[in-house]
Amino acid sequence: MSEDSGENRSPEAPTAAQNPQAGPWYGAQPPPGPAPTPPAGPDQTQASAQQAPAQSQASGSWSTPAPPLPPLQPPPLQPPPIVPGPAPLQPPVQAPMPEQYLQQGPAPIPEQYMQSGPAPMPDQFMPPGYSGAYAVPLQGQTMAYGAEQPTAKRRRPRWLVIGAPVLVVALAAGAYGVVRLLSSPNPNVTKVQCLPQKLSSCLVAAPGSASVDTSDWAKSVSVSSSAYAAEFADSAENEQPEVSSTVTGDGVKTIVHRDWTFGSDQVDIILLQFHTIQGAHAWAQDRNGEFLATDAGPQLAVPGDSTAKAYSSSSPNSSGDYVAHYITTVGNIDLEIHYASQGSLQQQNFQQWASTEYASLSTATAPAPDPSPTPTTFQAATCPGSTLSNCLMTMPSGSVVLPGLPSTYTNDSYATANYTGAGITDVEQTLSTDQVTSILAEAWGTDAFAEASQVDVLQTRTDSQAQNLLTSLGGTTTTYPDSFSVPGYPQAEGSYTNTLTSGSDLVGGLVEAQVGNIYLAMWFTFADTFDTLTAQSWAATELNLLTLHTQSHWGFPIPTVSVPALAPFAADACTASTLGGCLMALPSGAKASTSAAGANPQDPGVDGFADQVYSSRSGYEQTWLNNDGATDAVSESWTASDGARATDYLLRFASGRQAQAAALQEAGDDLAGAQSCTASSLPGTYCVVLPENDSTGSVPVWVFGWGAKYGFALEVTKADSADTADALKWAEIQAELLAG
Repeated sequence: MSEDSGENRSPEAPTAAQNPQAGPWYGAQPPPGPAPTPPAGPDQTQASAQQAPAQSQASGSWSTPAPPLPPLQPPPLQPPPIVPGPAPLQPPVQAPMPEQYLQQGPAPIPEQYMQSGPAPMPDQFMPPGYSGAYAVPLQGQTMAYGAEQPTAKRRRPRWLVIGAPVLVVALAAGAYGVVRLLSSPNPNVTKVQCLPQKLSSCLVAAPGSASVDTSDWAKSVSVSSSAYAAEFADSAENEQPEVSSTVTGDGVKTIVHRDWTFGSDQVDIILLQFHTIQGAHAWAQDRNGEFLATDAGPQLAVPGDSTAKAYSSSSPNSSGDYVAHYITTVGNIDLEIHYASQGSLQQQNFQQWASTEYASLSTATAPAPDPSPTPTTFQAATCPGSTLSNCLMTMPSGSVVLPGLPSTYTNDSYATANYTGAGITDVEQTLSTDQVTSILAEAWGTDAFAEASQVDVLQTRTDSQAQNLLTSLGGTTTTYPDSFSVPGYPQAEGSYTNTLTSGSDLVGGLVEAQVGNIYLAMWFTFADTFDTLTAQSWAATELNLLTLHTQSHWGFPIPTVSVPALAPFAADACTASTLGGCLMALPSGAKASTSAAGANPQDPGVDGFADQVYSSRSGYEQTWLNNDGATDAVSESWTASDGARATDYLLRFASGRQAQAAALQEAGDDLAGAQSCTASSLPGTYCVVLPENDSTGSVPVWVFGWGAKYGFALEVTKADSADTADALKWAEIQAELLAG
C-alpha cells in the first residue's frame, strides 16, 4: 500500500549500518580465507580413524619405497580445544558461519550452554563503551541484560497521542553464536531524496525503534488544511477554521506529515507545499510569530539552516513535557516541527531529526520564480481622443441648448447645483472618495422646451467606483416614485412622476446607469405628462455611445518596488509618560488628518486597532493580541507635502518578545501574494507591498516593526505609486524612537 494511503507500513528490515548491534555476519560478505572446520565430535573422530587406511592406500604406490622419515620435532603448541562447559561459547571473529549451522530464525540454545543467569562476558566482545557489568543505558537509566524496559508513565500532549514505546530485542543463536541484546535505541534518521511532485517522498522515515500512534491523524500521511488546523490550532483560536482559512489564503496545496514516539520524545514533522514561494514565506512568518509568542525558552539552532531557529519552552507543560517548535522555508515548502520531551529537552534528538529533514528538502529541485503581481483590471469608456466630451451624444434634431447651464463641473459645484441641505456635504464626500476625475454636462430642449433633458457624465478611475456612485447617488424614488426601463439596457434605472412641479405645468424623470468607469445621470422634463417613449429613445442613444466606447479592459500597472537607501540607524528611547508621546513627530510640511473620532492622535485601544486594521477578522486579531500581551494602542494620521497619506499605529506589550511576535504575525498575514520591501539596514522591521492598487493607482505599503516593548504598524499610500521611500523613511524614525 502506498505511503499516501495513510495506512501504517511495517518497517523495512534494517541494514547492518542501521543496526550496529547485529552480529559480524549481518548483511556482510564472508571474509577471505578458507572456511573454518567445525570441532570434531566423538562420532566424527571414530569415522576418521576408520577411513585413514583407505586414504593412505589411495594416496601412493606399493612398489615405491617410502622416503626416509625426517627427524622428530616437537609439535607446535596449540590452544586447548573448546570443551562444552558452564562458560558461554565465544563466536569466531570475522569468520563465516557454515551453511549447515545457519537457520532462518533464532535457534534454541543447546542445553549444555544454558545458564541460570548471565555469565561474565570478556571485555573484547562487549559493544563499544560497555564493560562486563552487563549494564545497558536506556533513556538515562541502568538496566541489566534480560530485564524488561519499564513503560513510561506520562500524560501525552494534546497535539500528539502516542502509544507506549516498544523495545525491540534481537537474538542471534546457534552452535557458534551467543545472545546479544540491543543497547540504547538508535535515534538516527537518514536523509532522503525529495521529489516535490510527490511531497511524501520528502519525509524522513522514523527511527527503527520508534512507535506510531493509531489515531486518524497519526495514520494519515496526507492531511487536509482543516485537519492540520484542528491538530495545531494557535493560541488565539476561538474557532478552528481561522488557521485553515489563513493557510488556505496563503495558497497551500498539499500537506503531509509523519510523527513518532522515541523513548520519551514525541515529534511531528509537517511539510506544507504552497503554490508560490511568497505564500510559503507568508505562512512561515505568521507561524513564527505564534511560536515566539508562546515559547519563552532558549532559541535552538538547527544545523544547516541559517535562516530560522526553533523556539523552546522555559518550563514543562501540564504533561511534564518540554516543547520546541520550528518552522522554516525551502523553496515553496514549509517545514514545521512540533516536538515534546518528558522531563527535559533532548536537544540532540530534536536537532538531528530537524536538520536531516531540512537537508532532505534541500535536495529538491528549486521551484520556478513567482509570477509578477497582476495589475488591478477594470472596464473603462475609452472616449474618442481620450476626451470625455466625445462620450456625450449629439443633441436631437431641432433642439436648442438650454441657456445658463454649465458644461463642466467641479465636485463641489456639481453637489451644490443638484442637491440641497445636508445632502450637499455628503455628495461632495462621495465624489471625493470615489475619485471622480471629470464631470461634463449638456442640456437641450425641443418644441419650445416642452421636452427637455440634461445629460451628466461623471468619470471615475475604475468601474467599481462608477458603480458605487450609482449606488450612493441614486435612489431618487421618493421624488420619482414610478419606474420605467430602457430597452436593451437592463442595468439602467428609470424613474419618473406625473405630479406637476410646484408652480409649473412640468413633470420630471431620471435615468441612471453605470457603463465602464462612467456614471450617467440623465434628467428629463415634459409638459403635463411624462413621455416615456421619448425618454427611452434619448437614454438609449447616450447608452449606445457609452457602450460603443467601453470595450477595452485595462489596469493600473503595479509600480516597481524598490528599497531606498536609508540614513544610518540611530537608536533613541521614548521617555514620554503616555503611549501617544512615543509616536513619531509629523514629517515636515505634513498636515494632520482629522476624523469624526476627534483629535489626532487617536486612542482606539487594542480592540479598536484590530477593528480598524483587520475589519474582516477583528475578533480573531483582538484575541491574538490580547493573548500576546498587548495592553494599549494609539494612532495618528497625516498627509505629507508630496501627497502621501499615512497612518501610524503604536502598541504597547508586556515584553519585547511579545512585541516582536506581533510584528512577525502581522507581516505574515499580509505577505501572501505581496512583495517584500524589507530593508536589511532597518532592524526589527518587515515591509510589505500589498498585491492590489486602489482607485487612485496607489499600492498600499505596510511596515511592521518593534522595539523595546512596543510594536508599530505604518500604512502609506500615494497616487500612482508604491511609496516605499516615504514608508521606510518614516518607519526608521518611529523605530529609532523605540529602540532604546
